[in-house]
Amino acid sequence: MKRFLPLLALCALALPASAAWTVETGGSTPVITDGNWHLYLYSNQSRVAYKERTGSSTVLDLRTVKADTGYTITWVDNTGFKGKTDVTKVILPETCTTIWTAAFQGCTGLEEIKVPAGLVSLGQNNTFDGCTNLKYFYADESDREAGRVAVPAGVTTMPPLAFADCKAIVRVDAPAVTKIGNRAFQNCTGLVSAAFSENLSEILSNGTDHSDHAAFYNCTALVDFFPSTWGPMKIEPGTFRNCNVLTNHFDLSASGITEIPSMWAAFTSIAGVTFPTNFAALTGDQNFRELKKGATFRFLGDRPAVTATADKSPFYTTDKNNTSQRHVFVVDAAAYPAWTNGTDFVAMADIDGNNDTKNAFSTSSADFPTPAHPERTLGATIWGSGNGRYNWVVQAGDETPPEDLGFSILIY
Repeated sequence: MKRFLPLLALCALALPASAAWTVETGGSTPVITDGNWHLYLYSNQSRVAYKERTGSSTVLDLRTVKADTGYTITWVDNTGFKGKTDVTKVILPETCTTIWTAAFQGCTGLEEIKVPAGLVSLGQNNTFDGCTNLKYFYADESDREAGRVAVPAGVTTMPPLAFADCKAIVRVDAPAVTKIGNRAFQNCTGLVSAAFSENLSEILSNGTDHSDHAAFYNCTALVDFFPSTWGPMKIEPGTFRNCNVLTNHFDLSASGITEIPSMWAAFTSIAGVTFPTNFAALTGDQNFRELKKGATFRFLGDRPAVTATADKSPFYTTDKNNTSQRHVFVVDAAAYPAWTNGTDFVAMADIDGNNDTKNAFSTSSADFPTPAHPERTLGATIWGSGNGRYNWVVQAGDETPPEDLGFSILIY
């Protein structure tokens, strides 16, 4: 064994030691340096920000700043490293509790950040917005996994645009986060799974008319979202818009939600939704546009009010010949005798822009195919305009309609 000791000693000598931090300039806003990085310390010498890099290392390790200089870093300052593309890895000291607004926005070279276990805030917005190569975000080494964002338990709010356009993220685990701001994960096109607190209470999208500003807008790889059973919840338009491989069935029965906003799950493949007993309205504007075949919707309470116009309908599709998007409503006529006509639920609307209405089962109209099971027909009307934005309302003797009926809504 002794013959290996000199080799081990040489290897140890070859490993570069982290340079000590020193105070380059003092005063109310000192500059500290390790010979490679030069950093400002603002606000009582506690908030760190980038000044310049004069060496070759792209790894920033701040763990020994307090021991070396006496200064205690508690925040990464507002826009502290914004747009600095020459940093690839950051290790924050355990004394840091806050990564403030836009601290690392646009750091396209940043691949890894080790945060303190005591982190409590990710600022007000844009914290890691545009960090397109960020692959590791963790506090404990056991959580270091390529593509994973492991958020410490002290963080309860995910601010707007926190990780927007972070395309290398695959998995988010934020077990204490109860509020998610608008566009928090917008355009995270690599994101496959996202898990938050089971007490999640708010998913925002910057108001009532901004479905393209939604928290998970255009997360095109998102398959699984937790929790899918919701307690009291505030939602805004477009939450899962363009999440076109999302597979959850969302149970809103305890959510208190009375209305689904526009584009809420448009262009998705969700398995369906269970609505609460107090659910009141489907207000149109393509809430569930272009859903895939097989989704199931359950209304536990009374029939909701429906608003539909020529270009705005809750269940909306553009291709009358695409059976995977064909809308079939399955009604339990015995339980809901008032629905036997179907017009109590769906709204008549212009199908082709000619200010008329047509029956989807009209054999005299070339716009629609003959129903596969006319004996099940209770009535049909049209939501939307254009070529084939239509619905079928059919009777079902059992809870599951025949497979060839396509898209279904079960009501019981």
